[in-house]
Amino acid sequence: MRLRVQTVLQERQVLGGPDEHAIALIAFFVEHDGQCFAGCCRVKQTVGAEYAEAPLEVGPPLAYEGPAFDHARFRTIIERVYRGGVGQFPAAQTYVCNVVQIPGHAEDL
Repeated sequence: MRLRVQTVLQERQVLGGPDEHAIALIAFFVEHDGQCFAGCCRVKQTVGAEYAEAPLEVGPPLAYEGPAFDHARFRTIIERVYRGGVGQFPAAQTYVCNVVQIPGHAEDL
């Protein structure tokens, strides 16, 4: 079973200060036994937590109708890909609706 992360849609991000937070939607595919199942999940940085240090909340898959998988492994991959994708944005205090394509990224789930 492989997880292929497709897109990071950064819905909102505020850096620095007591209101620091982020919200994103991650689109992905799970490939299993020759089939491909699409889904997405929300990623959130708790308000006031530091982006570089605080763990991120990775929600359960939405609109996903494929086989069950290890959510802990899923969470680890999503958090790493999210941080790497958002790290590509130029430095700015606030972002609203930025998109990062993650071409070719796939990992065993």
